[in-house]
Amino acid sequence: MVKKLLLSAFFLAIFLCSTGYSSESRQNLIQEIEDTFAQDILSSSEIFKKRKFYRKYPNKFEDGPAKIFLFHTNPELTLKAILGDENFLKINKQHTSELIEALENTFRRYAYEWLNSNLNTSLRLKKITLINKKSAILIVERNQRIVPDLDLKLFIFRTIDGWKVYDFGFWEFRYTKMKRGLYLRYLKKDDVEGLIDHLNEKNYKSFNKN
Repeated sequence: MVKKLLLSAFFLAIFLCSTGYSSESRQNLIQEIEDTFAQDILSSSEIFKKRKFYRKYPNKFEDGPAKIFLFHTNPELTLKAILGDENFLKINKQHTSELIEALENTFRRYAYEWLNSNLNTSLRLKKITLINKKSAILIVERNQRIVPDLDLKLFIFRTIDGWKVYDFGFWEFRYTKMKRGLYLRYLKKDDVEGLIDHLNEKNYKSFNKN
C-alpha cells in the first residue's frame, strides 16, 4: 500500500513538473498579456466620447480604433476554431485565403456596427486566466447598467506576432461555437465559395447602407 502511494506521488510530481511553470514565469506572462491588451481595452470610453467625430470621418476610425482592434485579432485562428483543424486542412489555399479575408472584414464590420450604435460600453480588463504558456482567457468588465454582470470573455493565443484574440463570448456562449453550424453546412455541401459569398455579401451590405 505504501509503495503504491509513493508510486502515485512520484507520477504526480512528474506530471506537475512537466506541465507547470514557476510563479515568476506565470507573472511574466500575465504582465505580457496585460501590457498587450489593457490600455487598448480601456480606451473604449475615449472612443465613445469621439463617436460623432469618427462617424463624420470614418477614415480616422479606420486608421485608429478599427486598426488597433484588428491588430489584436487573428481570423485564421478563429476559422480553425470554427471548422476544426481537420476541416480547415481540407480547404484549398485559395479558398482558405479568401475565407480569412472575409472573416477579417466581418470583424471590421463588427467594429463599425459598434461605432454606429448608441451602446455606451466602458470596458476594463478585469482578470487574466492562464490556461497554459500559449493560451489564456481575458475577463473584460462591461460598465453597463442593463447587464452589470455580463462580463465579456476573450480567448487569446500566443502567436509569433504576439497574443491574439481568436474567440469571444459570454458565460458558456462562444462566437466560434455559434458560427460552427453555418460554416459546416456549406462545407458538407462542398460549397466553400458559397460560404465566402455569404460572408462577403453581409459585409458589403453593411458597408454600403448609405
